[in-house]
Amino acid sequence: MKKLIISILILFAGSSCEVDYNIGDVRLNEPECIIVNSILSPEKPVEIQLYRLQKSDNRYDCTRLAGARVTIREGSEVLYDDICIDSTLTLARFPKENITYSVEVSYANLKTVKAATRIPPAIQCTASIRTCDCLYDNYLITLTSFDIPENETINMWVTSFAVFEKDEKAEEAIYGYMFTKNAFVDKINGSHKSSLQHEEVGSVEFEDFLRVKNKNLPFLDDLVFSPHSCITYFLQNPYDTIVTIVGDTEYLSIDPFPYHTKINVKVITASLEYDQFCKSAYEQKLNPSATGDFAAYFQPKKVYSNVENGLGIFAGMNVTSYFIELPPE
Repeated sequence: MKKLIISILILFAGSSCEVDYNIGDVRLNEPECIIVNSILSPEKPVEIQLYRLQKSDNRYDCTRLAGARVTIREGSEVLYDDICIDSTLTLARFPKENITYSVEVSYANLKTVKAATRIPPAIQCTASIRTCDCLYDNYLITLTSFDIPENETINMWVTSFAVFEKDEKAEEAIYGYMFTKNAFVDKINGSHKSSLQHEEVGSVEFEDFLRVKNKNLPFLDDLVFSPHSCITYFLQNPYDTIVTIVGDTEYLSIDPFPYHTKINVKVITASLEYDQFCKSAYEQKLNPSATGDFAAYFQPKKVYSNVENGLGIFAGMNVTSYFIELPPE
């Protein structure tokens, strides 16, 4: 279940606001407040979701907030300044690189919340693929010729997705693991899962993503990794069916892999806010102390929030997608 939670988080970080951003921030004496959730990226319109943290009968509830006064600025230009009649506000405006965006939300007797973030310029590189005798799947992906924006407080995240195409419909499934032995990749989500040592990607697998810290970006010449174990749970197309018989019982499962045509490698340029939110959320969700005999004494790691007087996340990021055709078998 933890694996599925983190995969969902990474898959929808740029568009979903159903993740519990406020986990770890709530204390018994936490005042009622406004929650702001928004991930800004040049590839999608500005969208902000509003919630309200309420205390009732010694417990907290998070409910959607409609009717709040919202002000959104792009630099010094006001994009929106009015009452939002819904809990979700979407503007016909795509965020721009190197611009600072800010939001201010007020409602009734709750404290006015504020937050700001800057959209970082995108990291560019060259992506290629080849077959290999890797530990699990048979592909090696190489990212090279990195163009790193200078004088930027950014981190790089890399995710990979299997692309399936059938009947002119394409959909993606995130790879749950990636092998690499690159010394500049953060070890936060890496673990030794194999006693084998592959010459190019080693034996350490990383769950869901590869993260390169800001201080290591200037030294990054190339990044070679092998993705495996894509999560097909969310696929919708009617793929082939596999029948497995165990005793007298038949089990049905889909087999999308005959329609696997590409791998989508997403190079994410993460602002400080986006990087710290995703990192802290990952650390909290996978903390082994949250389950088992010591769960009653567990103190969850605080998830990063840059919302003043409230909770949530207001962060900027930039994504470059590299769709790589699979090589011949």
